[in-house]
Amino acid sequence: MAANAAVISVLSNAKFEIEANVSENEIAEVSLADPVAITLDALGPSEKFSGRIIKIDPAETIVSGVVYYKVTSVFDVEDVKIKSGMTANLDIQTDKKENVLYLPYYVVKGKNGDKYVQVLVEGKVKEKIIKTGLEGETTIEIIEGLNEGDEVIASK
Repeated sequence: MAANAAVISVLSNAKFEIEANVSENEIAEVSLADPVAITLDALGPSEKFSGRIIKIDPAETIVSGVVYYKVTSVFDVEDVKIKSGMTANLDIQTDKKENVLYLPYYVVKGKNGDKYVQVLVEGKVKEKIIKTGLEGETTIEIIEGLNEGDEVIASK
């Protein structure tokens, strides 16, 4: 046998892990086993993978003076297209509701600690106080103050 020859090679059968920083404003919503939708820049946004959160670091990480917490997720299914070092984009689902009333963020306004929307009532614009629930990237759930079919003014 030659010097420096490999006698044994060990390959891991572990799934690829993704580490990501979550801001302190959002970390309280994240829990172990939360489902994660994953896209990889190299494969494009239409190629989607699923995963789950397996670890949340208890200590903060400071990035450019901002507090983050590192979370680790894994893919649910292995795929030969997934390579080490690829840039991943995560969408962590912290809660889910179906059949809810929701509006785009830009429609909801705030004043004196209340949230409101402008509605059209008998041809006149009126402010209607609302209560909100879950928030997505671009939309917000309306849990009180509006009904389906109300005409909300949506000006940017």
